[in-house]
Amino acid sequence: MKFKKILMLGYGQEDLDKGLWNRIDQLTEQKVLLPKDSPKIDQQLSTCDCLLVKLEAKVDREMIDQAVDLRYIGMLGPLCHND
Repeated sequence: MKFKKILMLGYGQEDLDKGLWNRIDQLTEQKVLLPKDSPKIDQQLSTCDCLLVKLEAKVDREMIDQAVDLRYIGMLGPLCHND
């Protein structure tokens, strides 16, 4: 599955390693990173089809209703390894 636009709430470039960013880039035509409290969220929701949120980011019914093309909501984080 390829997304047109992934909106990522609460993530910064430093939060994920380069390999994971490369995988995300392969899954989408466009990715938008915003702070979890950005005033631009509403504007970006109207054109995203994937929403990835960091643990402390809030997603409510109003946000979901604004994202008319939304196909996926998820959380993303680094993998833990037990060596």
